[in-house]
Amino acid sequence: MRRLRITHTWRGAPLSVGARVDLRLLHQRDLEVLVDAPLWPDSLPSVPPGRVPELWRYSVAELFIWGGGDRYLELELDPYGHWWLLELSTWRQRRREELRCEYAIESRAERWRGRARLAAELLPPRPWRLSACAIWGAAPCREYAMSTPTAGDHPDFHQPAAFQPPW
Repeated sequence: MRRLRITHTWRGAPLSVGARVDLRLLHQRDLEVLVDAPLWPDSLPSVPPGRVPELWRYSVAELFIWGGGDRYLELELDPYGHWWLLELSTWRQRRREELRCEYAIESRAERWRGRARLAAELLPPRPWRLSACAIWGAAPCREYAMSTPTAGDHPDFHQPAAFQPPW
C-alpha cells in the first residue's frame, strides 16, 4: 500500500487538519485508489455521476501516475461520483481521454470517501512516480493543494518535480 497526503498548498503553506486529503493506493493486478477528503461546499457538474471531461473545473482530488516514460495518467475524482481518467504524453499533451474506471462514493458527511479502480492494462509500467493534488472553491478564492508543493507563479500539477520517488 502507498499513501499520499495532501497537506500543503501548492506554494507550501500548511493546510488545516480538516482540509487535508488522504489517498491510499492498493496495487495487486488493478490499482485501487481510496480517497478521504473534506466535503467542499462547491458547485458540482449538472450531469449524473460518471465520466466528466475536465472535471478539474470543479472541486476534485487528483492522482497522477507516471511510469518514467513519455506517458502518464491523471485521475480526477469528486465527492458526488463524477470522475475523469485520461492519459497524457510528455507534459499536458492529451493522448487518450476515453479511458474508463470504476468509481463509487462510500460515504458523505463533513468528509467524503471515494473508491476508484483502474484496470491493469491502463497503468504505465512500474516503478511509478506519483503526485496528488486537490482543487476547491470558486474564483477568485480557488484553492490548490499538493502532496509535493512546487511553488512558482501559478499552480502546476504536471511538473516532474512534483512526483514523489518511485513506488
